Amino acid sequence: MHPTIQLPEAIERDVRFVEETPPAAIVHATLRRLQEGTPPDRLLAAAALAVSRSTELPPDHHGGPVHPIAGLHAVRSIAARLDGQHAWLPIVQSVALANKHVNAPDMGNSAMPALKPAGPDRDALLKALWYRHPGLAERHLLGALAAMRPGEVLDALLDVAVPRHALDDHFFLYTVFAARALDDLGWEHAPVVLRPVARYLASNPMVDTPGRADTYDAYYHGNLRRYRRVPELERLIEDNGLLSGKLRLETGADEDAGVAALGERIGKVDAYDDVPPMLAGAMGEGLSLAGTAEALSIGAGLLFLRSNSGNPFNTHFHTGINTRRYLLGVPGVALRTRLLALLSWSEGPEIRGMEHTMHWPARATAAEKKPFAGRDAEALVSFIAGAAAGLPPYTLEDYPDPNVLVLPDSLRPIVAAAETYAGRGFDAERLFAALALLTCSDDASEMHAYKQQQACYEEYHATRASHRWVHLAAAAKHAASCYLARPHAVYEELKAVLKAS
Repeated sequence: MHPTIQLPEAIERDVRFVEETPPAAIVHATLRRLQEGTPPDRLLAAAALAVSRSTELPPDHHGGPVHPIAGLHAVRSIAARLDGQHAWLPIVQSVALANKHVNAPDMGNSAMPALKPAGPDRDALLKALWYRHPGLAERHLLGALAAMRPGEVLDALLDVAVPRHALDDHFFLYTVFAARALDDLGWEHAPVVLRPVARYLASNPMVDTPGRADTYDAYYHGNLRRYRRVPELERLIEDNGLLSGKLRLETGADEDAGVAALGERIGKVDAYDDVPPMLAGAMGEGLSLAGTAEALSIGAGLLFLRSNSGNPFNTHFHTGINTRRYLLGVPGVALRTRLLALLSWSEGPEIRGMEHTMHWPARATAAEKKPFAGRDAEALVSFIAGAAAGLPPYTLEDYPDPNVLVLPDSLRPIVAAAETYAGRGFDAERLFAALALLTCSDDASEMHAYKQQQACYEEYHATRASHRWVHLAAAAKHAASCYLARPHAVYEELKAVLKAS
């Protein structure tokens, strides 16, 4: 029998704190540690390690380490943007979620065995992943981590994750967000954090659920058809000569008009199948890789604003493009990987599932913006926060399928106010901070609210000034829609403790 993995003594104590603290006490206990001076990054690392080594992977993507790990970069980044004790709110939420999963009977408590690494053979790692041998994949991953650069390891994982994105968005997203978490917390934690990623990539997606067979049969058959279309994306790369060495990688001011025009075209599509040939064609005609990714960011934001879906988990428009733009700057990730990732943005089922929800205008109408014309920055921020708090809440437990949720038209003024705020050139950091604080109330969306806010923030700052408003308005829309979802149990407990102290 394999012994279980043991960590260096200093971090082992913190990991056991996350694993062993009773869930009813984790909020108070984590807050007390922060008040006593424990560095937030140490607690985040402990949460990442605990949820990776002591939970079971789910048959789909809800549970285990998938969402707690995927949310770590956003949690850490949002905490850094908040002041005073507010900066502790995302940290406590992250630790509490990891603790919840470790102690949930359908996820934990599990034990990660200590494994002997196999040789650093990329082909052997890929074979184990493709042929779904998770234990062997973990051993080859450990060997790769000892011999290869982080970007090279990530590229190998993406060789499987990118095409399997069509089966479930999280094959790609979990893989990339895990790498971002390690960038933040240290790649020395990769032998624990990435092992469940390898197991996940080497798993079969859930293909049926008792009592919902008809729905799931259609859903998974549709995903499988998409999965088998990956060669079509490869042909787009070949037909447009994108690997010939002629593709410009970096963008510049000379592409301002081209990026804006392509972004607007993407934002107007009704059929998402139109997007991959648009992207490949633009690059084939001379638009840079970075410029094309930025145009997709603009288009993704416009499509998100057009959707009236009330599902708080529908964040993949922004997280999908944000993770792909991240890959453009990772040494060791191959150009082919970057291109396939970019062209497959709209292939994920959770993005495709939004195609039928394009019922709102991307831009607020003149009539919608008129009430805010004379308001200053503080008045607009106050309106957005207050209007979100005044919307009718609901409990997610009452909606086994959150895709049936539709946003009320009463949320539209919040989007109009945010668009007005951006259009008048007010300080974006002020509104992003208010939206981040609003997001800290969320403990129902399994970190999706945090990921959306950070993705919008990063996309805002990486986008040309003419279209930054898209991401600020999208951040306001999602923060308000997530605020409606209950429960807010962790947040309410945190507020009470902070007030008492």
